[in-house]
Amino acid sequence: MTSGRGKTTSRKGRFDPFPPWLQGVAAVAGVIGTVVAVAGLLGALTRPGPGASTAPSSQGVTARVTLESVAVAGADIRGSGEFQGLDPDRDVVLFIGQPTAGDEDWLPVVAQLLATSIGPDGAQSGDWEAVRPAGAGPYTWYAVIGPRGSGAGDPYVDLRENGPASELAKAVSEEFTTGE
Repeated sequence: MTSGRGKTTSRKGRFDPFPPWLQGVAAVAGVIGTVVAVAGLLGALTRPGPGASTAPSSQGVTARVTLESVAVAGADIRGSGEFQGLDPDRDVVLFIGQPTAGDEDWLPVVAQLLATSIGPDGAQSGDWEAVRPAGAGPYTWYAVIGPRGSGAGDPYVDLRENGPASELAKAVSEEFTTGE
């Protein structure tokens, strides 16, 4: 009694009965199929998730911010507007205000962002909103795109002192006044 394996056919052996030109076509088709499958998988992995849409190229888009409304809501002031060309890894939108008649420091408040588009370079555009304590009397308000704070210390010292004229301001909205 002998036991043995049956005859096995190698991959090369399966294509031996076909002419060489047909073997070449099958090899090229296999390579093309693999490339298409890998490209489709990579495209699915790099596509933005729900809630984000891609805009036409935002490369070269200048950072811009608007201040569209300032409203008193109880003991708080709520500001809102839009932003464009913001690098979320380095920049934030800041809602700043100062009493119109005073010489007090500007108070920057980091805004909440709702990105509605993300460019291929990662720059975002969308809406922002911020809430801060209300102050008495007339106030002057701006929205500013400035650097994201990190580390110890106050990253906004220059912004507190100079407001919209700060060297940290990459983009500044139009002035908005309340309480007059």
